Amino acid sequence: MSAPVPEPLAAISADVVDLLGCGAIMYLATRDARLWPECETATAARAEVGGDVLIVYISTRNAAPTLANIEDNGQLALTATRVSDSRSVQLKGVVVAVRQADDADRAYLEPIVERRELQLAAVGLPRSVSRCLNWWPSLAIELRVGAIFEQTPGPKAGLPFGAEAR
Repeated sequence: MSAPVPEPLAAISADVVDLLGCGAIMYLATRDARLWPECETATAARAEVGGDVLIVYISTRNAAPTLANIEDNGQLALTATRVSDSRSVQLKGVVVAVRQADDADRAYLEPIVERRELQLAAVGLPRSVSRCLNWWPSLAIELRVGAIFEQTPGPKAGLPFGAEAR
């Protein structure tokens, strides 16, 4: 991975940690050497309030393009959106480790997958469909977060998280 590790954030807020654990839908974006984007659905992400590290979980089934891009440049962006109200954030950073998720990770993921199914059912996607989303086995991708952006539709969309509206 050739990208430099960014300076850490002062802290990941409790609001962001709550959003990551609510069953939000998540998209993991990477890019290749030609700057061609690639997007993968993420199952969940884990962070600690006050930390600067994020662990993103993706299914191993379609992970090859993401892993190739991580190997090429190490850059990653994760967008998380709570379906019920479109509350969204984007976290950008540099990957510092990739590993196979283990039983402890699975125990963490199971209730989040359940919450995601409930979120999707509330907007009309039957659980019989959302239960078919691949999420195990998974990879755990650890990154150092360099920036967080507000992505909720409205006057703060695109601004650094916590910034005042334009």
